[in-house]
Amino acid sequence: MKNIFKTLLLSAVVLIAGAMVSCSDDNGTDSYEGMPTIEVEPTSLSISLEGGETEAVLVSTPAAWSIDVDTDGVIPSLTSGNGPAHVSFVVPEADAMRTIKVTFSATGYVYGYPITKKATLTIVQSDSEFPTGDFIYKEDCGTSVQKEGSYWPYVDAYQGWNPQGGEGVDQSGVTYTGSGASVRNSGKSWAPVGATYSTDAPYAYISKADNEFVINDVALKSGTLNYTLSFTAYNTYASLNDSPYTPAAVAPASGKNLSVSISTDKEAWAEIAFSVVADGTNGWYYAIAPFTLASEVEKIYIKFHNYKADTSTALPSDAYKYQGSMRLDDFTLTVGGNGPVLDFTIPETPVLTISDILAQGEGTYKVENARIYATYARGALLTDASGKMILAYLGEGVNIPAVGSVVTVEGSTSTYAGLLQFGQGTTLTATGETVNVDYGTAVVMSGSDADAYLSAPEIKYATISGSLNISGYYYNIEIDGATTARGSISYPDTEMAAKLVEMNGAPIKATGFLIGANSNQNGNFVNMMITDVVKEGEANLPDQPTGTFTKVSTVAALTAGEYYMAAYITEYDGNDYSAYPYHVWTGEVSGDANADANADLVTIDYKYAEGNLVVEPADAIAVAAKVTFEAVAEKANTYYIKVGDKYLASVVAAKNRRLALDTTAAEWVATDNANGGITLSSNGAYLGSANASYNFLRSYYKEATLKQGVVLFTPGEPSGDEPVTPDPTPDPEPTPDPTPDPTPEPTGTYVSLSLDTIDTSSWTVNNYGSQDVTNLSTYLTFNVGGFDFTACKWCLPDAKKAYNGIAMQAQGNTDAAKQSRIGNTTSFGKIRKITVITYNEKYSPNFNIIADASQIVGVDVPASMTNAESLQTTETTAGSLKKFTTVFTPSSDCGFFAIYKNTQGALYTGEIIIEYDK
Repeated sequence: MKNIFKTLLLSAVVLIAGAMVSCSDDNGTDSYEGMPTIEVEPTSLSISLEGGETEAVLVSTPAAWSIDVDTDGVIPSLTSGNGPAHVSFVVPEADAMRTIKVTFSATGYVYGYPITKKATLTIVQSDSEFPTGDFIYKEDCGTSVQKEGSYWPYVDAYQGWNPQGGEGVDQSGVTYTGSGASVRNSGKSWAPVGATYSTDAPYAYISKADNEFVINDVALKSGTLNYTLSFTAYNTYASLNDSPYTPAAVAPASGKNLSVSISTDKEAWAEIAFSVVADGTNGWYYAIAPFTLASEVEKIYIKFHNYKADTSTALPSDAYKYQGSMRLDDFTLTVGGNGPVLDFTIPETPVLTISDILAQGEGTYKVENARIYATYARGALLTDASGKMILAYLGEGVNIPAVGSVVTVEGSTSTYAGLLQFGQGTTLTATGETVNVDYGTAVVMSGSDADAYLSAPEIKYATISGSLNISGYYYNIEIDGATTARGSISYPDTEMAAKLVEMNGAPIKATGFLIGANSNQNGNFVNMMITDVVKEGEANLPDQPTGTFTKVSTVAALTAGEYYMAAYITEYDGNDYSAYPYHVWTGEVSGDANADANADLVTIDYKYAEGNLVVEPADAIAVAAKVTFEAVAEKANTYYIKVGDKYLASVVAAKNRRLALDTTAAEWVATDNANGGITLSSNGAYLGSANASYNFLRSYYKEATLKQGVVLFTPGEPSGDEPVTPDPTPDPEPTPDPTPDPTPEPTGTYVSLSLDTIDTSSWTVNNYGSQDVTNLSTYLTFNVGGFDFTACKWCLPDAKKAYNGIAMQAQGNTDAAKQSRIGNTTSFGKIRKITVITYNEKYSPNFNIIADASQIVGVDVPASMTNAESLQTTETTAGSLKKFTTVFTPSSDCGFFAIYKNTQGALYTGEIIIEYDK
């Protein structure tokens, strides 16, 4: 009787709904002129198996719209309309869980052509909050995770993954990758919801829209098309200084906080709707996402992405302290669910002008016949006849064509610093055409103009004046006359960065494109893509060295006293310095005070003519510094080098470019350089003239790396090069260093692999990008000394790590098929010895070196690593780190080698030296 009554009642509701539909649905009949938009809020509804009427959803569109329902018997309160409306649905009773897909279509006309946009509503009909089918895949993120130094491991480097397969399904091939995604454990205690799921740490973590976490190669069950993905999630938007974190909804009604997508080939992705079906304790939620595949496949990929922190709550004035994060755990794929059929068709990207894109807002677009207008290290400025737009953070492997290149651009846009920009994943295709670029006259921005720009950012060609302040990777301008605004030069390229370093602390006039405004703990910034910079204040130049000078360039003529110290270089990489070839030290050292990164002596250009030092006009704002050479008692040709009250030192033993000014005197030994000038050596490093793009006074731990030695100038009667006067007192026999560097000096012919010899400009930082040990095409390749090399799972350490600027980072793994590897693909003929220098805070390195007569670097790791026992490692200190020198001597003739990291944890390699016979 109850079922009969229920059926009669539902029929009455359907009749009423049908009567409503027969009435006029439209608010008007006029067609909409323009690009249509349509959104549905919320994007998902739930209803019991008993059926009934759903809550209403809001349809937001300025255009005419219609509805298509993929399930018979589901009756909408409106089937079409014109403009915004509320729509509910009458859903009949169902015997089993099912998902109903409702498609809303809005149509507008652009230049007389109809364009349709769609939005999807998912109605899940079920009496169960949890999937009931058999699981075929589970992942609980392991049981423990440790930081590497002060950083959590990225998902592709984490060793604790624990993929489990259901009955008859093998998930041993599952891997985990991502962009900006890591594995963490905050130490918080989370309780499960009943016994349904668990949220024990660790967990996967993403924190912003361009982060991605991807579960790869999840095997599916034969003969099955219906699946349900479930996971637990914890969403925060909370102060880093507050405890505990304040949880926000994982998926609010808009469903825009997190996206989950499925792919069968990692090329085409279909987003799946998920519902939060249970609230856990301590801010955790349980979510399910049923879906159906159109045809049977062997495996799928699951991607969590597009996370955006919930900013619906007003933020305090110190909002820079706040960040969002999404924690993800307990991933399960079960059979069944009756979800919507996934459509992997890649939609055709609309081709629009830049002005149309700016009017439309965030989305995916294509621009044809645009041109590159200006560039910086992270992207470019794009322009067409209608407007300008920013290309930023395009990702690994994207090469920016030269200014003036005509290009086609396709990708997704997002808003940053108040302006819309193309971002990661954007493709650039150069047509081969070029055009002339004319920026016109830059607008001179006053301090008040810069303050006003903060609240109304736009792309503008402008000039800002103020003092330059460089701190690490930040190039800030203290803008003249500004009350609130500061200037920020966004990611200058290598050439511009070198120019700015020379101007640090000076008043400058920077010209370029203003590309938005943002705030952080250091203030409110006007961002600039710089195109030119000059020094200001030339009317108040500091006094330059005056008088007559004698050039000192041999040890025999060197005595204790005051000098100006210079490098001598006339040309480098096509740059002509012959007019002002003497590059005199200013008394400043680039890099930080602890010399954790490359640090050289900052120089300015002079010419030496008729006994005078004449400064290059472009460098005139800076000035040469007078240095004092103090003789070291009872040590021939040995000096302390002092500037002001500080002493010049090489603060890291036997390391390139680690110069600093210290309060403790350091001994420098002077010897004649075979190519001219005086070589000064201290702490295993040699100071002299370097082949470089800037700061020509550099130190290297191999003297042969120098172009020649230093040149000194001292006041006196000019006489050209000084006469060589024999020292009446012969030099004593050199005293052996009581604590020699254990690094063996290479003999014979050798090749060195290090940051100084490998072009690492395309290497990723603190993650391995798309490098895949099973795919040779993803390996890094480079050439050193005429020999080709290849590497996989190698990158550069993060700038905050102690290894930054010292070593290269390689992934470790106990699984032989996932170990990082590096080796040669051009034969050395006969390798005599391989020396590997690594660094670590505590532990001795552990890796294998293999040598053979044939090429051995590839996707397959040799089953037997018979050469491993011949490694000999010695340990010394290198500043705050330990330095390990490992020597390998092949037992037989071999032309190829490979190094594999065969234990968990990263390997930080400073240098690999291969000695060989020609």
